[in-house]
Amino acid sequence: MKRRIFAYPYIVWMILFIVAPMFFILYYAFTVNGSFTLTKFWATISDPQNYEVLWTSVVIAFKTTLICLLLGYPIAYILSNMRKSVAAFISVLFFVPMWMNFVLRTYAWQAILEYALPALFGWIVGSPAETEAFLTRWRPSRPSPPAARMRMSSGAAAPVRSSRSVASHTVPVRPRRLRHRRSP
Repeated sequence: MKRRIFAYPYIVWMILFIVAPMFFILYYAFTVNGSFTLTKFWATISDPQNYEVLWTSVVIAFKTTLICLLLGYPIAYILSNMRKSVAAFISVLFFVPMWMNFVLRTYAWQAILEYALPALFGWIVGSPAETEAFLTRWRPSRPSPPAARMRMSSGAAAPVRSSRSVASHTVPVRPRRLRHRRSP
């Protein structure tokens, strides 16, 4: 009985973002200027192009389901008969492409926030110098990790570490733990 309280946020989320939009869709589908009418509904049903789009969607859904069934069940059967470590590795190979969407969105946001946002502030604030001054006021100052402080030297082909020794960029070193030997 006490665990039912954990469902309340989901119920509120579902009402706000699933049920309410469905009611808005139904309202706008059957009303014109606030009065109930079936004109939009009949116009949608009578258009033959809508049937073509619907039939194409059904065909694509059927083909996708068939391909997933033909590939998924044999692969699941093969994985169930393998050693657990090999099956886990192969399962990871199946899941990694699904994560690519998240990785690509993360890189897209990084590009937006790194390049487009300063350009937007430059348009709002004014000159590039004013934009840089504005951004440096609001940019968090954090020490960069040692790998980020590497730079290319002028003549070397390999990266060389920077020779800065600023106290904020040094990493504190923990003292080693001494191994205590048991006394006989």
